[in-house]
Amino acid sequence: MLKVDTELEDLENLFKALANRKRLEALSILLTEGKANLQSLSDELEIPLKTASRNLAILKKAGFLVARTEKGRVVYEINTSDKNNNIITLLVLVKDATS
Repeated sequence: MLKVDTELEDLENLFKALANRKRLEALSILLTEGKANLQSLSDELEIPLKTASRNLAILKKAGFLVARTEKGRVVYEINTSDKNNNIITLLVLVKDATS
């Protein structure tokens, strides 16, 4: 039963991460562009830098994104190394919905 509870909690966290329009838009941008820095995502989403950072941190924590520093800027991209099929399936749905 513990494994089922853990899996359900993981799914719940994935759906919570997607339960925000700006986070969905950020995923769509990254699915299209491949990678983007925090400032450009903030500009494209038309939200303050702090809000963009918080939303991207939520997506990263859920496993959708990875972040690294390039030339002093935080750059985000889709987490393609994740072995979680649930994340891949949800990303396909986001891509289909925004295409």
